[in-house]
Amino acid sequence: FGVTGDLARRKILPTLSTFASKNNNDVSIDLIGYSRSNPDTAEIEDLLNQSSTKTSHAFRSIEFIQANYDDEDAISSLIDSKDDHEELYIYLAVPPQVIIAFLQKAGPKIDTNTHIIIEKPFGTNSDEGDQIVHLLTEFSITENVHFIDHYLFKSAVRFTDADKRNFKELFPKKLRSIEVVAQEQLGVEDRKGYYNSTGAFKDKFIHLY
Repeated sequence: FGVTGDLARRKILPTLSTFASKNNNDVSIDLIGYSRSNPDTAEIEDLLNQSSTKTSHAFRSIEFIQANYDDEDAISSLIDSKDDHEELYIYLAVPPQVIIAFLQKAGPKIDTNTHIIIEKPFGTNSDEGDQIVHLLTEFSITENVHFIDHYLFKSAVRFTDADKRNFKELFPKKLRSIEVVAQEQLGVEDRKGYYNSTGAFKDKFIHLY
């Protein structure tokens, strides 16, 4: 969900393409791109092929769905289309304000072989975060939903076992300050719509939180 977005282009699609190519002898993967806007299928195909370790991507099939994120018919069709033995992973790389609307429609339809991955931010405030957790409990899908922050998979911010031991020793003591250094050249670029609603400082703080 959000296949036309910046995160999908930079992170999710290249990663999926590499994973599919490396594991094509063990699993068959169908890629379904869901977005509100009309996807540029040629651009997406090119992204997948560039990221692949082979001359072309190793997905069994690729299809696209254009619909709103709270479109109950489209969501139902997506979930019902898989076979009983297949696993469906729904990655929500979408604006935080639509997560609740999606869960309200999808929650009652989730079965044991369907998983939802929610990319941060998890709502726009603590009340929305609480509401998301409430919905997961209401529909009994807490085991099917996984919260993720792609930033924490970067090698520069991943904690080693030694780092964890040092933090356990450090945190019982009083800290006077914490300095955070973001050594990246990437700016806002064409993501003004996201940052206008979220805020650059809030976005960075969410990574830390």
